[in-house]
Order: sequence, then structure tokens, then C-alpha cells
Amino acid sequence: MQAVSQLQGGGLNARAILSFAGVDLVLAPGDLRLIESAAELVAHSPPAHGVGWITAFDRPWPVYALSFDLRPLVTGTPADRRMCALLGQPSGLYGLLCDDIRVLREDTLSFHPLPAAMRPAGSPIRTLAVGAAGILCGTESALLADHIGIASVTDGPRVAAGASS
Repeated sequence: MQAVSQLQGGGLNARAILSFAGVDLVLAPGDLRLIESAAELVAHSPPAHGVGWITAFDRPWPVYALSFDLRPLVTGTPADRRMCALLGQPSGLYGLLCDDIRVLREDTLSFHPLPAAMRPAGSPIRTLAVGAAGILCGTESALLADHIGIASVTDGPRVAAGASS
């Protein structure tokens, strides 16, 4: 387990870029809480819309994998997703499998609101920025949780604890 503050050399208010399936999602400052190895994933009895559980802070948390169009992948965890970003939201933590996770030490990106006409209903993407590698999509962990369909992460650990016995 690696605390984000150790990775970035500063507080928890930096932005993080989560890369998977050709998508680069930029989280709101402070949304990334921890980075874990996807090798720690326990796939037994996965949560609804999820792929398994990962333990952090002495509790199991639900983990999800998303496609390029941000739909949950519930069968077959992509082999190239070697990292798990643990994201904070009001009801607790949840994990998102990623190919790569980068912590931005300085917020030099200029984000622009995504016009409503370009935003599909229910999309967690609210802003766009252009980075060195291309278009970056801005979101927040709570919006992403709602989009995935995470009901309450506080209910999940009891199920996972019983499943891992």
C-alpha cells in the first residue's frame, strides 16, 4: 500500500490522471486517496458492476474496471490494468483499475467546461483540458461513483469480509 502523500511529496490536494482503455481521466484535487497493485485484487464475490475487492486501511473496498466509454466491465479483468486507484467519496472508498496513474505535482492544466450539448445524460465528464498526450477529461470521484452505479461503499466490506473466509 502506498499513500498518495508519499507518492507526490505533498498534501492530498493534487490532481491525478487515471489512464485506462485509451481514456485519460483527471480527478478533482484530493479525490485519489491511495494507489495499490491490481495483483492485490480479490475477485471472489465481486460487488454489483464490479470486478472484486481490495483491502486498504484494514477494510475491503469494491473495485471496478471501465471501458473506453466509461461503462463497467464486469467480466474479465483487462490484463494491462496493473494499478488500482482508490478514490474517496462521501460513503467511503472504491477502486478503479488503471493502466497508469500519474499524480500532477503542479496544476498547470487549463480546464474548460464541457458544453451541455456535448455531454451525454449521466456522463461524469464535466471539463476538458489539452495535455501533452492529448485530451484530458475532468471528473470527480463522486460523479464517477454515481455513473458506475455504486450504491454505498459502506455496505460492501461486510460482504467481502464474509466472502474471503
